[in-house]
Amino acid sequence: MPTYSQLAAVKQIDPSALAGIVSSHAARAKVVLLDVRTPDEFTGELGHIEGATLMPITDIAARAQELESSRDKTFITVCRSGVRSTSAAAVLAGLGFKDTANLKGGMVAWREAGL
Repeated sequence: MPTYSQLAAVKQIDPSALAGIVSSHAARAKVVLLDVRTPDEFTGELGHIEGATLMPITDIAARAQELESSRDKTFITVCRSGVRSTSAAAVLAGLGFKDTANLKGGMVAWREAGL
């Protein structure tokens, strides 16, 4: 479990900034979008962001080797409200992934922004 200082250090990205990244082919190529919710949430009422990879937060440490080939990219984590994904970004940073960020407010904020 990440410490408070590790959680506080996680960079937050707002929905409109992420929308700009997702819509730009060049920017999107430099990003790995990780949805850390459960499979049911991923396909549920809030949906998911196109191109996101589902990797539940409970699986991140065990599946980190799957992310190795993208280590030079920015990892942006997403969950329902931004709490689990902030933890997930801190876990990734703790595993040595240098550039991590969290979608501030999660899918709730994404939907509220009309995205």
